[in-house]
Amino acid sequence: WILLPQQLFCSVRNQCCCVRFAVVVLELLEAGSSRTTMADISPFSNYDTEPKDPADVDEENLLVNLDWHERIERRKATCMFCPEKTQGVEPILKHMTLVHNINMLSVRYRLNMDDYAWIQLVNYTRRTCTTAGEIVRLIKVKERPWKDPVFYKPALQDDLLLQWEPDELAIKAMKEDSEGMNSYLSPLEQLQDRIRITEERAKLAEEALERAMTDLKSISACATSCWSQLSETQDQSAALILGEAAAIKKKNRMKKPLDEYDDVGDTSEEDEEGAAKGSDEEEDSEEEEYDSGFPRVEDDPYFQSYANVSIHREMLQDSVRTRAYRDFMYENRALFKGKIVLDVGCGTGILSMFAARAGAKLVYAVDRSEIVYQAMANVRENKLDEVIKVMNGQVEEVLLKSKVDVIISEWMGYFLLYESMFDSVIAAREKWLAPGGLVFPGKLTMNMIGLDDHIYIQQLDYWKNVYGFRMSSMRHFDLLEADVSTVDPDCVVTDPATFMTLDAQTATVENLQFKSDICIKVNRSCVMTALASYFDTHFATSPDQKEISFSCSPSAPATHWKQTVFILKDPITVHEGDTLEGEIQVEKQKNHKRALHVILKLKQMRNGEELSKIGQDYLIQ
Repeated sequence: WILLPQQLFCSVRNQCCCVRFAVVVLELLEAGSSRTTMADISPFSNYDTEPKDPADVDEENLLVNLDWHERIERRKATCMFCPEKTQGVEPILKHMTLVHNINMLSVRYRLNMDDYAWIQLVNYTRRTCTTAGEIVRLIKVKERPWKDPVFYKPALQDDLLLQWEPDELAIKAMKEDSEGMNSYLSPLEQLQDRIRITEERAKLAEEALERAMTDLKSISACATSCWSQLSETQDQSAALILGEAAAIKKKNRMKKPLDEYDDVGDTSEEDEEGAAKGSDEEEDSEEEEYDSGFPRVEDDPYFQSYANVSIHREMLQDSVRTRAYRDFMYENRALFKGKIVLDVGCGTGILSMFAARAGAKLVYAVDRSEIVYQAMANVRENKLDEVIKVMNGQVEEVLLKSKVDVIISEWMGYFLLYESMFDSVIAAREKWLAPGGLVFPGKLTMNMIGLDDHIYIQQLDYWKNVYGFRMSSMRHFDLLEADVSTVDPDCVVTDPATFMTLDAQTATVENLQFKSDICIKVNRSCVMTALASYFDTHFATSPDQKEISFSCSPSAPATHWKQTVFILKDPITVHEGDTLEGEIQVEKQKNHKRALHVILKLKQMRNGEELSKIGQDYLIQ
């Protein structure tokens, strides 16, 4: 402030206008770089020097004792397009709307002007004597000639429009009726404005709802924790009253699912005494060792979906899937007897209970979903709570007491890789699998076949006439989204082509996004309407293990995974012996890590000659 020339400082000090003062300082900085003289940038250099009306002088003297806002309301404002003056800003704005047919409130709101843009527009209009019609024309052709630093300099001394709060103008403009607010807009532009305002209000409402849901989750988590602690206190108090010291230890193993269990297995009396002596230390270490991390926000919708009973009923009733896991563990008991097993994504606990029955010494059953509460009850009901330890949390975060010998998991999704759950299996393998340990299932393959089912043509043609209306845009999205459905085996017209083999012992996260060559051989002449993918699952990891496998092929017994169908935009006529050669690319969607983006680039070949091309993108979500 000391560096400001006294002339400029005094001029600004005598004006009760924060906005103009900021403008002057900005111009001073600009002037310093361009070596402009003080006379050039003086905010009063171009002011009208005519003597003031004595009445105006008297009125100004009366305003001295009023506060700033009252002075603003009592002073006179000048129209931007004519000499008309009114007391206060609102009357002059109404004057411009009625007489000059332009709503400056709407202009500022429509153009999303900040304080500086508003100042420039007002000064430009006054300096250039631009008419209201010309301002409207400039706005419509998207020209902004007032965006020049020269128009920061006030064109009118004590211009009330520069001292008024533009933000208040914008708020009032938004609340006005659409006709008044958009008087210079066409009907289409008025409608667009209404849509924009409605979208903004909807966005604010959605954000408020999201905050409320987050608060509700936190309250629910707190209530669950309090209930768990209350139940624990009641159980222990009852045991102490009965004088059953042994019951306390048993109750501790049967508490809510977030609690830890004691080590299991054959224990001698000496071991029990040692365990009793170190019980306090173990409790402290266990608390440090495992934290559920509840509640979490990231991925919550995904995990919450697995808290529904219906999805687990569907998977358990898939006898092909469930019996394959059971048969492999029961018929390869040597792989599990006396071993420590980790079940990644345990769900209801069915695989953990298979492992326990197969002879496992200890099974860690881990799941982030709240289905673990039911899993805990299932384990207790089947008297396997001394072997199976249920833990609520993501496998990437939980802490186990030791390395494990075996990892089992039913991680497969539609198109095998949908949901990206194998990422978690890889993380568990790298962190917890002991040297020489095994992951089951051991190997999986992905396959592609061609179809001539005309139901897919009918599916696309449906959008041409929906109760008398055309919906062509829906056809585009119908093509974009891969369809998970059961394929008629009689419609398969090619040999299966394997395009991906996944080894659970060595696969990395990077392997799950890939580009692979593919060649599909046609075995029947027809009009091909779609391609379909399925996967095969092999449990054994070596020849000395008894192999159990299952397939999701249309010709195999049905599974809940079905097949993933990619409808062709333009069906192609194929002959027996033709081949579809090219590549398939699979990657995770950028905005949804558990969903997939599939790109197919194929050429129809016959005797070395290219007949047609297929190039389509699909989403699995």
